[in-house]
Amino acid sequence: MIALITLCCATPVWMLFKKGILRPTLATCAALGTGYSLFLAALIILVQTGAPASSMVQVYQSVIPIVPRVGGRVLEVPVEANRPVMKGDLLLRIDPEPFKIQLAQAEANAESARKRLAQNQDSQAVASARVEAEKTNLAKAQQSWEAARQQVAIAERQQKSRQEILASASADLSRTQGQIKIAEKEVGDMRKLVEKDAAPQDSLEKAIFNLATVRAQFESALAQERRSRLDAESVAELEGARATERQAKLAAESHALLTMAEADLRKVQAEAGILAETLKTAEAAQASARLDLAETSVYAPADGYVANLQLQPGSVVAAMPTASMMSFVCADRVAVVGFFLENSLRHVAPGQSADLALGLHPGATIKARVNSVVWITGEGQLLPSGAIPQVSTLRSGGRFAVKFDLDPEYAAFRLPGGATGSAAIYTDHATAIHVVRKIMMRIQTWMNYLFGS
Repeated sequence: MIALITLCCATPVWMLFKKGILRPTLATCAALGTGYSLFLAALIILVQTGAPASSMVQVYQSVIPIVPRVGGRVLEVPVEANRPVMKGDLLLRIDPEPFKIQLAQAEANAESARKRLAQNQDSQAVASARVEAEKTNLAKAQQSWEAARQQVAIAERQQKSRQEILASASADLSRTQGQIKIAEKEVGDMRKLVEKDAAPQDSLEKAIFNLATVRAQFESALAQERRSRLDAESVAELEGARATERQAKLAAESHALLTMAEADLRKVQAEAGILAETLKTAEAAQASARLDLAETSVYAPADGYVANLQLQPGSVVAAMPTASMMSFVCADRVAVVGFFLENSLRHVAPGQSADLALGLHPGATIKARVNSVVWITGEGQLLPSGAIPQVSTLRSGGRFAVKFDLDPEYAAFRLPGGATGSAAIYTDHATAIHVVRKIMMRIQTWMNYLFGS
């Protein structure tokens, strides 16, 4: 480009010399050389500032290491190296039989855990019903105890009443005994008086009748006293009531059955918690086994192709994160990055237009826009360390990465990872000089036919 500019500037000067308008003196040549040098320096500064360029452009593609999540013998590898595959296509298949067995065992364990938990729930229902029944029985026993206490109170009152009747009957018996003595004495006295004719015979008969009456009353009182004594001395009813009351009290105060029922319920509930955890573990194992079975088939994560395919059916793979079985190149995950000198990025900003000249597409100028500028380099990274940075470890200069987005009309261009080329960014500064950089970029892309990028 400098040679072209020099030729363009030298041609009119040579014409002026040829026509005699300018004389080729030392002063004239020195003035023209100095002016051209200043012009060329200003032009280079303006071009590098307003439209910075870089010959270090690299195309990057995402490469996904294909690492099987499970290990085993490879049964099938239906893809070919460097052949396009679509997202979801089968890349490799591992023998699924061992994982089917593991899944069946995990499903059986999970089903067994579900059945044990269901049985435990039935046992909980039975234990809860037993607790409620024991509570009901205890309430009934307490009611029976209260009724027995009332019966004891009634029996005690009846016994007290019998004792009072016995005392009254004994008092009547003692009184009639005294009356008999009085009546016998009266009959004896009357008999003496009648014998002495001191009293009429009627008075004696009357005294004898009175004695007979008193003796009859005595017999009645004696019989009543005996019946009352028998009733008073008969405590079977009271003792029976008291015995019933004692039994009812023991039943009401005995919580043993209820305590045992509640202990059984707590035991069953504790077992339910253990069984629930067992079921969760079994279901987790089942889900893990199902996932392992699904992972025996590995599918393409995106549109792309497999590079450097060495895996063959019959190989044994291990589930190791660092052991990649194949490298999958993503076709739609492409990044175009240019590396620019730091002094040329002062006016670069996202959204500015750019031209790309790639060696893979000679003669074509690819339109793009600045996506972002990565304002850090590897030299500027400070890693956690106890060492203090030394001057000898610092570098005097570096390049910053600029990422580009292709314009939509160039989306179909083939941009494989590793392709190189040049790039120019057209900033908002010194826009009048952009035409120079555009000419330079087009010269560069045509030169790619001869020399590449």
